[in-house]
Amino acid sequence: MKHSKQTVAEIDAARSAYFERSPDRPQARIRVRSRKPEEIKKAESRMRTAAWRQENDKLRRPEGFAVAMQFLVSTVSLARESGLEGLDAFRPSEAAFQHALDELVARGFDRDAAKAVFKRLTRRTK
Repeated sequence: MKHSKQTVAEIDAARSAYFERSPDRPQARIRVRSRKPEEIKKAESRMRTAAWRQENDKLRRPEGFAVAMQFLVSTVSLARESGLEGLDAFRPSEAAFQHALDELVARGFDRDAAKAVFKRLTRRTK
């Protein structure tokens, strides 16, 4: 590949001198871009998050963090109760899952919604 001796500034100067865009060209945008200030965008994002959390609360749907933390706590609790030293020998993950599910229901979450969150978290970790 042959390289010319032109500099970037020379190439840009030639481009702007010879290849100007026509100011009368048709509008190519299908949708006009929003020119909202950044503060408005962030405030609207906080509003959407608040609405999503309120919907979760109304449906008694736990967030993924609550489900994951409860599963971890349940796994460790059952391992301690069974007298195991480490988690290496702890195999009954189904018991840990049921324990976590029961604890979430006891704290007021909907069982089916919690199962759905477990399922979503399981798909993410594969």
